[in-house]
Amino acid sequence: LRRARDLPSHRTWQFDLDLATALRITGRIAEADALLGATAAEAAARGDRRVELHARLAELEFSESAVSHHDLAEQALREFEQADDEAGAMRAWVAIGAIERSRCLFAESAKAFEHALLLARKTGDERVANMTVFLLVYLLVWGPTPVVEALRRIEGEETYQEHPLIMSPRAQLEAMLGHIDEARSLHARASGRWDELVGHEHPAMWEARYRIEKLAGDDVAAEQAVRRACEILAERGERPQRSTLTGELA
Repeated sequence: LRRARDLPSHRTWQFDLDLATALRITGRIAEADALLGATAAEAAARGDRRVELHARLAELEFSESAVSHHDLAEQALREFEQADDEAGAMRAWVAIGAIERSRCLFAESAKAFEHALLLARKTGDERVANMTVFLLVYLLVWGPTPVVEALRRIEGEETYQEHPLIMSPRAQLEAMLGHIDEARSLHARASGRWDELVGHEHPAMWEARYRIEKLAGDDVAAEQAVRRACEILAERGERPQRSTLTGELA
């Protein structure tokens, strides 16, 4: 992606946004933030409203202050819909979903992500389609969906069954039903698969283990897991989720 940025093209901003996503996934949050900020500023300077909105929305997907920018996401959605820009509308729905999730309005977040998923599949954007499926599965753990119904929905995503971001939420749901051995087995498979695919620790995997062990009644293992999740988040410079998990240690 970095090499692709150096190619002569008027669509370099798309590579910037993809690179920022990759940097986020690998824990390089400060670099991702700097890249998105620069992309938005450059677009604004040359009067390119469309690219500026794309970059600002990408910032909101992960921003600590995303909740205070709900109006920006809604305005961007209106502008993109008026321009028949489905890719832009898709990004706006993702940002709105992220904002609603930050507000713990999980049902509203799911509705926004479902809009984004429909547009992603319509436009053939496989990356966003996959991402929104994983986000919707995550919301099944936290939202109002009953556990049995949540598991049924996950089982309906046949293509993704062996993906770690599907197995981990499923493991947590199994633990909620008291199926601790199955939950631990699923989570171990998810962690191993994540290491195989990505090659570094994911704080969400440790958080999932914390929740499973807490439900199992093993407070020692639960504490070890949540502490490791907090350590990884601290190394990445992440604050909102770390503050939430730190509260679990109180």
